[in-house]
Amino acid sequence: MNLQYPVSSPSTCGVDPGGPGGPCPVPTPSPALGAYSSLPTSDSSLCTPAPIVRPSSGCVSVDSKIRLSDGTEVKASELKKGEKLLGITADGNEREQEVVSVVLTESVSVNVTHAKGQFLCSETHAILTLDSDPRPAGTLQPGDSVLLLNIGESEVTEVTSVGSLPVISITCEPDHTFYANGVASHNTKVIWPVGEAYL
Repeated sequence: MNLQYPVSSPSTCGVDPGGPGGPCPVPTPSPALGAYSSLPTSDSSLCTPAPIVRPSSGCVSVDSKIRLSDGTEVKASELKKGEKLLGITADGNEREQEVVSVVLTESVSVNVTHAKGQFLCSETHAILTLDSDPRPAGTLQPGDSVLLLNIGESEVTEVTSVGSLPVISITCEPDHTFYANGVASHNTKVIWPVGEAYL
C-alpha cells in the first residue's frame, strides 16, 4: 500500500471531525440515511462541528481498480493527484475527471456482490444506479441494479458487512464521478458551516 496519502480520523472516511480549537466529538454514522451527524458538544466554541455528509462518504477499498481516462486501470492505493479518470456526467455521457485528492482512511465496509462481479467499499460509498440518485452501498438490497462501465447495469445479489477496513477516498472534478471495479461511483457532497465541498 502506498502510504503517501494524508490519513484522516478512523470511521469518518475522509471527513475530519476536528476543528481549529481542537477535536469535536466523533460523528455518529447513520448508514440508513447515508449521512454522518455531529454529536452534541457542551461547548461548541471549542471546536468546529463536523460536517453533515450527504449522500455518502465515497471510499473504496485500497485494492479497487480505478479506470483512467486512457482505458488503463490502477489500484486506488496507487492513484495520484492530477491523474485523469473516466467519469460520467448527469446525462449519462462519459467525461474525463481530474483527481484533486486521495485520502487513506478507515471505514466500516461492505462487499457488494452483483451479477457481473463484486465491489468492496465503505458502507456509505455512493454507487450510481439506473433508477435513483446515488445510493450508499450499505443500503443496497438484492434486486437493486448498479451502473457498470460498458455493460449498463448489473443486479445486486448480496451485500455483506466486512467490518472496518482501510479505504481510499477519491475526489475528482468536474462531475465527481469515477469507475471502481467497473462500478460507477460518486463523490460525497459535504455541507460545512461555511459552505460546501466535495470529498
